[in-house]
Amino acid sequence: MIRYLQALIITLLVIGLNGCTDSDKYVFEPDGLKDIAVEAYITRSFEQESERTKLDTIVPGDSIIFLTAIYPSKSIRLQRYYWNMDGKFFANEFSFKNTVNESGTHVITFILIDYFGDQITDSVILFVGNPPTLPSEDFFPRDNSQGINPTSPISFSWDCPQKDSLWQVAYHFTLTNAGDHELLVDTLLTEPYFTYYAGLQSQGKYEWSVSAINELNMVSREDIHATFYTEGSNTQGAVTGDVTFSLTSPTNVVDFVLQNTIDSTFYTIEDYTLTDEGSFFLRSIPEGTYSITCSNDSFPDFKTGTFEIDINSQNITDLSFILIDSISPHISHVDGKDTLNAADTLKFYVADGGGPLKLARITAQLEGSYLSGLQYQDTTLIVPLSLDNSWSYKLLKITAQDDSGNRGTSTFWIRPTSTFKEVYYD
Repeated sequence: MIRYLQALIITLLVIGLNGCTDSDKYVFEPDGLKDIAVEAYITRSFEQESERTKLDTIVPGDSIIFLTAIYPSKSIRLQRYYWNMDGKFFANEFSFKNTVNESGTHVITFILIDYFGDQITDSVILFVGNPPTLPSEDFFPRDNSQGINPTSPISFSWDCPQKDSLWQVAYHFTLTNAGDHELLVDTLLTEPYFTYYAGLQSQGKYEWSVSAINELNMVSREDIHATFYTEGSNTQGAVTGDVTFSLTSPTNVVDFVLQNTIDSTFYTIEDYTLTDEGSFFLRSIPEGTYSITCSNDSFPDFKTGTFEIDINSQNITDLSFILIDSISPHISHVDGKDTLNAADTLKFYVADGGGPLKLARITAQLEGSYLSGLQYQDTTLIVPLSLDNSWSYKLLKITAQDDSGNRGTSTFWIRPTSTFKEVYYD
């Protein structure tokens, strides 16, 4: 009986305690869970500031970095994680660096399986392809082609030796009149050829170019740039080319002199205005063999060599003139003397055949000491002197430098106005 009472009391106590317990704390509440999420990225560097993206384009063999972020953190309980590329196993790291060698569009997916067996994924897309290439020689018309018929259709063609079959390639084609820089054609093509039917000028210089780009916006590393010349329609030829000046360009107007080497007749083109790029085009020159020079009478210090050329209606000669100034500025006294009487100011003739001189590049030294207060206008240099109580000859040196870097120096002796006796015994 006593044991029965003890068991009854214990049972009632347990029931009472359970009734006092806050059982709501042990009820499963879905709102208390934190969602698990993953994000996958592509980047080019592990640096913090490196751009992260979900989409990128690379060349086969390029290295790329794959990153993943797990929320709320990577310390959550999970079963496993891995990467797939196009449905096949790729890697089993959170973040790693790898290469993709197969051209095409690749879907790379990060897969996480959590503690309860649920699968969470995120993907990136990688385009892999080779940029189109253009030939360095296999194209027509070849660079500097001559004798192109200006009245017949002209066909342009080129090869694309490493065309990636997975991606469509477009060609940007241009045709320009090199004489007046008129753009004749500017178009996009899907095939490596083009025919021009509109006709061209006779004795003309033309430039054409091609660049290539594929669907991935990959541009060819090298483009085609070529020049060709159309033939003339009579017994006259043409000369084209460019003129450059060494270090400085004092003018864009030059003279051309052609001398026939057979009969010594001259063909002169004066005051020819070069283009902004320094190019020229001389047409309607009678056929023959000539020596040709380029100069400008206003800047005689700039000189160039003499070319010997053959001119005929089938070909256009292309030349490059470089006018070089290697002559120093001229310095002399206005009276042409080198021993001068002392005076408060002396005048000198300072000039250069390569262009106007600047006062900042003219100096005067008296016995090694630089003089100040120089004045220079047109070709006249005024040098102030102070020779009080001087009984000996003084050496004056004047130096001038032109824009081409040529330096000229002349020295003069300054005759004193006083004698030794007058200076020391007066």
